[in-house]
Amino acid sequence: MKCAITCAAIALTAFARGGVCTPAVEDVRLGGDIARRMNLCVERCVKASDVAKMTSVFFDRTETIRWQSEFWGKWMHSAVPFARLTGDAALRKKIDESFRQIRAAQLPNGYIGNYAEERQLARSTWDVWGRKYTLLGLLLYHDLTGDPAALDCAARMVDHLMGQLQEGGKSLVRSGCHRGMASCSILEPLALLFARTRDERYRRAAEFVVAEMCDNPEGPELIKRASLDVAKRFPNASAIQCGGPSKAYEMMSCYQGLYEWYRLTGRGDCLDACLKTARNIIEKEITALGGGSTMECWMRGKSHETEPWRGPNETCVTTTWMRFCSTLLAETGDLAFADELERSFYNIYLGSLRQDCATWTQYCPSDGCRGEGSIQCGMGTSCCIQNGPRGFLSVMKTLVAGRPGGVDVNLFVESTATVEAAGGRVTIVQRTSYPKDGDIRLTVACDPAAEGKEWTLRLRVPGWCAADGRPFWKEVRRVWHSGDGYCHRIDMKDRFVEKNGFMAVFHGPVALARSSAFRDGDVNEILSYPFDESCPLALRPVDVDGVQCAFEVRLPFGNYTGDKNPRGYRVVRMCDWASAANRWPDGDTARLWIPFAHIPSVNE
Repeated sequence: MKCAITCAAIALTAFARGGVCTPAVEDVRLGGDIARRMNLCVERCVKASDVAKMTSVFFDRTETIRWQSEFWGKWMHSAVPFARLTGDAALRKKIDESFRQIRAAQLPNGYIGNYAEERQLARSTWDVWGRKYTLLGLLLYHDLTGDPAALDCAARMVDHLMGQLQEGGKSLVRSGCHRGMASCSILEPLALLFARTRDERYRRAAEFVVAEMCDNPEGPELIKRASLDVAKRFPNASAIQCGGPSKAYEMMSCYQGLYEWYRLTGRGDCLDACLKTARNIIEKEITALGGGSTMECWMRGKSHETEPWRGPNETCVTTTWMRFCSTLLAETGDLAFADELERSFYNIYLGSLRQDCATWTQYCPSDGCRGEGSIQCGMGTSCCIQNGPRGFLSVMKTLVAGRPGGVDVNLFVESTATVEAAGGRVTIVQRTSYPKDGDIRLTVACDPAAEGKEWTLRLRVPGWCAADGRPFWKEVRRVWHSGDGYCHRIDMKDRFVEKNGFMAVFHGPVALARSSAFRDGDVNEILSYPFDESCPLALRPVDVDGVQCAFEVRLPFGNYTGDKNPRGYRVVRMCDWASAANRWPDGDTARLWIPFAHIPSVNE
């Protein structure tokens, strides 16, 4: 039991550079509208999932190509942390029963999956990808319960897989999709299994996978190609298709595994590859809404974000990107990752969650209508519905970070969060309506070990309100006692962005949109001219039910008379993009990028 408790502690609190730690999920309580949405999502999406159907597929081993075996592990990724958070007995019962079914489905040789034996490890299959998620589910269950049977199931699965690969002389990168990235993403649970067992068999297994994903020229070569644009790493293959080698979700999943391997081994080239890739994604792919990908592939989306895309902003990509940002922020302290996580959360992530919080869209266009994605593999659900809830957990993990020298407040959400810091445990309570306004009131509580000590409270100042566009810390060093407070104010900086003949309006981290629900004109109306200093942007807050934040704004519609006083100048309403058009299937339409009239050059 002592070993089980130690292993559980590994998963509950993540320690990174210099003793920096993030809070365990049960040490965080969200409040306000974000808590309302998350709690409804747990009730209506996580708990309502048909878990019996997810586990039943493991007893029918006739699959040849589909990804039915991923769903249980994905569900466990949110079910286990939410069970820790809520103490919900009904959810815990579903988790326990699902583990019993998975354990019963394990063959004597160790295999847990639903593929026919002759199709296991075959090209263009999702067999190893599914095994990856099953392994993660088993490790999550072990960390929740300390049950050694879960760890034994995982170990036997890996022993069987490595026997198939090494004794059969097979290549991992040829055993699945997307230049082997789907299969190579199994590195993450292998690294976690080694961390929990310290068994050299699993070190060797992980090293085998690292070599396949990084050194095999048939594979993605994720270290060698880390300096290249993610969309242009494989110039001889089409990236703009679902199935191309620039598949965003699988690529980031592999890098998450490389990061876990770096944590265990100190291999700097693994971390360096993660950071180069993440920074390239920020520079070239992530849009104003914090999303990216078309048909689930990277495609230099930042430069094309005003255009209509096919299959834009997949929810699996969004949640995986948020998790990657959370991981790298904890490791490096680079606040650019906090800015990006915040951008994704308040925009594309919350906008992908239907207003009733019962389901998630698969693809999420910046302009137009949103709706449900396809139901996959006859499972009554989809990869995005099962991945969606995980984004709330990335936010909870990232809210604050503890250090020997104090506490960092990375994100601003109505919340209470406790971390190891300043030689004890420190709780930070946030009271705020952010991002509706920029006032954050913080109260500190210290346990006896941290009470009355001098330490530094660091508060993020986002890049979008900094003079040079780069985020930085505001530091408050003092002796802290329980009950001490501090008021942090962020300049929300209403602003506009001009791009490719369109305008977009922002309030702090939030992108604003016109919505057909306001019934104040055609959301596709054209502006007479772009905003400039002679046409100031003035937003007046208004209250609208079911909307996070809404404003009235005076926009220059109509005929341009030459003096910037068009006859059609009028006031319309705009709201946070996440709240616009997310009452599907009602058919409301949102418009983020507003076109403006263009005067062609004689040289065009």
